[in-house]
Parts: sequence; structure tokens; C-alpha cells
Amino acid sequence: MYNVYHRSITDKEAEKLARMKPVAKNVVMHALTTFLVIISGLFMASVTMKRVSDPDQHWPLPVWTIILVACIGIGAIVWLKRIIRRNQQMHDISIALMQVEVLHIKTNHAIVREADESLGEGYYLDVYVNGQQRTLYLQNPKYDYWAVDTDFPNTEFEIVRTHEKEIIGAQFLGQYLMPERELPAFDDATLATGNYPKDGDLLDISIFEVTA
Repeated sequence: MYNVYHRSITDKEAEKLARMKPVAKNVVMHALTTFLVIISGLFMASVTMKRVSDPDQHWPLPVWTIILVACIGIGAIVWLKRIIRRNQQMHDISIALMQVEVLHIKTNHAIVREADESLGEGYYLDVYVNGQQRTLYLQNPKYDYWAVDTDFPNTEFEIVRTHEKEIIGAQFLGQYLMPERELPAFDDATLATGNYPKDGDLLDISIFEVTA
């Protein structure tokens, strides 16, 4: 069985995705904030030094001017910090409201393809889609970690990913499924043509028709 459905992201998945995709740092805002802090500090230091060095202890500018400039600088810094914090909050909210795509897979037959340097191991899984026998192909470096740390391939499992097909996690619901065959990795000529199955492809053949 192969079924794809959508649901709201869970809190745990949202936390994981936020770590995977942190909000992009606004370099301009951060640079401008730092610049204002430095300029404000230099300004206050300068007028203070001039007052200290003046024999009559006079301020080099009217006091109200100094206070006004200081208030403008502090206000600008607070405003920029608020914008940066709001961007982070909006990023967190967008993740919290996100819908994820879930691939629910049940299978009884599996074939593994040797790991490619960049793609990792490939897996052919026997599935039924609308009553028709098909072969699901999975290939992603994450699957290599699952094969080591979990019962993958599995007779029943779910893959959770974003609409951009970025994998967030998985849940294994069945038992470990030993691959029946191992095929060699795709050769350079095949990779150069691009004529090979990609992660998530449904092949219009049964798993028993899969050859090297």
C-alpha cells in the first residue's frame, strides 16, 4: 500500500524543522543596529570628554541637543531590535501553521541498491496503488542513517516531509524487512544521462521486474 496525505505539523516536528531551517539573518538590520550602537557610544564619549577637558566644564552642545540625539539613537536601536524579533516570530508562526506531507507505506518485498557517493543507498519497495502493483523507489542520505539506527526498511512506515520534499522524520510501524537482493550502484554513464529513478518515484513495474 502507498498513500499520501497531508496534516498539520506537530510541535515536535515544528521544533525540528526550525532547527533545520533557522530564519535567515537580516545582515542589513544587524549591521545597522551595530552601527547605531557604535555611533551613539562614540557620540556620548566625545561630548563627555569635551566637557571634562573644558576648563569651565561646559557641554560642547546644548544639553537638550545631547539628550535628543541620545533618545533618537536609543529609539532607533530598540525599533530595529523589534523588527528582528518580529521576523523571528513570524518565521516560528509560519512553521507552526505548516501542513506536512505524509507518505504511508506498506510493503512485503524490498531490493536495495548500493550507495552512491552523493545519493546514498536506494530502495525498491513493492507497493499497491489503487489496487495496482507498483514499485516505489526511495533514495536519500537520510535512509542510510535509518538503516543503521532503526528497523529500515520496514513492512510499514511513514515518511514526513515538507511540500519542498525536505524530510523531517519518520515513524516505523511494522517489522524490519530484509532486502531480497542487492543491486550495484548506478554507473557514471547512467548518472550522466539522468535516466534513473529518483527519490519518491513510482515505477510502473512490479518489484520482480526490477533488474540491474
